[in-house]
Amino acid sequence: MAGKDGLNPEQRLGVETTRGPVLVLAGAGTGKTHVLTRRIARILDSGVPAQSILAVTFTNKAAREMKERIAGLVGKSGSGLWISTFHSLCARILRRDIERLGYKTNFTIYDTSDQLSVLRSTLRDIKVPGTEIGPEKVLWAISQAKANARTAEDLSREQDDGDDAAVVAASAFARYQEALRERNALDFDDLLSLAVRLLAEHEDVRRSYQERFRYCLVDEYQDTNAIQYRLVQLLLNPERNLFVVGDDDQAIYGWRGADSRHILNFGNDFPDTKVIRLEQNYRSTNAILAAANSLIRNNLSRHPKVLWSALGQGDPVICYETPDERGEAEFVIRQIREEQRKEKSPWGRFAVLFRTNNEMRLYEEQLRLFRIPYVLIGGQKFFDKKEVKDLTAYLKALANPQDEVSLLRIVNCPPRGIGKTTLERLDVFAVGAGIPLSEALCRAAEVPGITEKLAERVARFGALLTRYRERVQRPGLAGAMRDLLTEIDYAAELARQYPEEAQVQARANTVAEFVADLGAFDARNPQGGIDAYLQAAALLDEEREDEKEGPATDQVTLITIHSAKGLEFPRVFVCGMEEGLIPHKRSIAEEDDRTIEEERRLCYVAWTRAREKLTLTYPGVRTRWGRTDNALPSRFLKEAGDKVRLEAAPKPGPATQEVAADYFAKLQGLFGGGAGGAAGGGAGAGGTRRP
Repeated sequence: MAGKDGLNPEQRLGVETTRGPVLVLAGAGTGKTHVLTRRIARILDSGVPAQSILAVTFTNKAAREMKERIAGLVGKSGSGLWISTFHSLCARILRRDIERLGYKTNFTIYDTSDQLSVLRSTLRDIKVPGTEIGPEKVLWAISQAKANARTAEDLSREQDDGDDAAVVAASAFARYQEALRERNALDFDDLLSLAVRLLAEHEDVRRSYQERFRYCLVDEYQDTNAIQYRLVQLLLNPERNLFVVGDDDQAIYGWRGADSRHILNFGNDFPDTKVIRLEQNYRSTNAILAAANSLIRNNLSRHPKVLWSALGQGDPVICYETPDERGEAEFVIRQIREEQRKEKSPWGRFAVLFRTNNEMRLYEEQLRLFRIPYVLIGGQKFFDKKEVKDLTAYLKALANPQDEVSLLRIVNCPPRGIGKTTLERLDVFAVGAGIPLSEALCRAAEVPGITEKLAERVARFGALLTRYRERVQRPGLAGAMRDLLTEIDYAAELARQYPEEAQVQARANTVAEFVADLGAFDARNPQGGIDAYLQAAALLDEEREDEKEGPATDQVTLITIHSAKGLEFPRVFVCGMEEGLIPHKRSIAEEDDRTIEEERRLCYVAWTRAREKLTLTYPGVRTRWGRTDNALPSRFLKEAGDKVRLEAAPKPGPATQEVAADYFAKLQGLFGGGAGGAAGGGAGAGGTRRP
């Protein structure tokens, strides 16, 4: 039971144990953020300066929540705290000392499209017999190597000749890194790997941070990869006041490099560790927790925990078998509709979880059928939109004259008639003169083979960049961007690219939103700082400020299980509880206990998103690629034992059938019999897509 301070005994122990290594095993919904923030407040209250405390987590949303909670507890005394994501922490470290590694402090952080652009150029110079691998696979192999703290030399030495992507990556890795260095650019993985290299190779830098941070706290420790693990070790000082919070039962990111062994072996790293288990769940009913407990105890590699709740037993967990996948979607959406009508509850109470995005289409169809508002998590992110990438490239090129990737993106945006041959001649001149390509633009008249008229055109573009390079170093990024947009007539470029007025207006709205984002940054940072803005934009893990808390509007949520981690909903449906989906066919084919255990953890995460009621479903048969096969119920249902009740889904009543028939009749009248397309997939009327 919670005391007057709002803490139960285990939570209080986590808050009050402030010295030495501490491992808090925080089960789903047990209040780990509450413990983390109260512990920081206690350390501050003991007289420790805020700048001596480092707290690291994985998302900007989690970091914001921690800052807000601590501000509510201690006020201004917490203003000097270092609370950030791993990437933001490393970017901050590198901005100060990256010159030790041969880079300049105004480095650019490249996103995936920028990385692929550099890599394509690199791959053109590499010829590996018998391989035809796309740059995306090579980039993934390089990224995984960096996440696992492996160098280009390691990759060459360890490559598997049967893995073409690894073979090409081994050849490309060093050249790709050199190409980034030439552009004074880092990718996301470099933020971590170069920070670790800086701390490892330069003792004075390492000691300065070790002396500064007397207390280190790490959230979601089960999700750390090899390079993040190494970073924590390097920052730790002899006092070893390391406090990690996590749940090995929710370790679901092994496919992208996370290693749950870090939390499982924490006691081996620090033999005097104090282990605290948080098992009282404040989210779910005991019926949901009993099913989840029965499932996850089948994993052998875990710290034992048994979740319980004071919220009562609640409704039983039932798994329904439906005739096929279409019947499954019809059943789930019918249940949502009937419960919403009966309880007069908001649509936002309901969430439908899937193992993959491909399962969602039929559910969208059914939601449209009954005119139910919904949000599908997985749309295009704001900073991935073409207009935003164009304008961000302008800012990157202005901030970093060596950033040729960004320069080449904007050189003909809008079109300036500067062709490939001209750019090649400019590049040869720049290399020969030992200057950046951006400087060569201004000296186009000196470049052999470029006519006087063309040289004037190129030089005008170079002069534009020079003028605005000075502007963006002063306060007022939004004003500079508005003037730039006017000068290059970007509105005319939108009209040229998109034939329909609605498309032009939508793109113009995106541009206006981008300028507004710059204005908001100006208000928060009156002294300016283009480097700070670009870093914040690059590290942003949410689309927009008004969507930072996830699906908060009154819509049914369709979401993958991976995306749902960290969220909770009163009413949850987990669909596709069948072999081949949960667990996924890839993990079954690998016949590896570790991959099956991660699939089991993924299922556990899905079930524990539910607060009040959890329903599971699977189809009796499923059609893929024109072939219909029997669908076997997931092994995880059997493992949950009698905590999950198996039933056949009831057939729809006549009222539901009449609604469907009436709806399709209206569609046939409107579209001349073409109802199938109108009711199909995509996010049309009634639905929105969000990341």
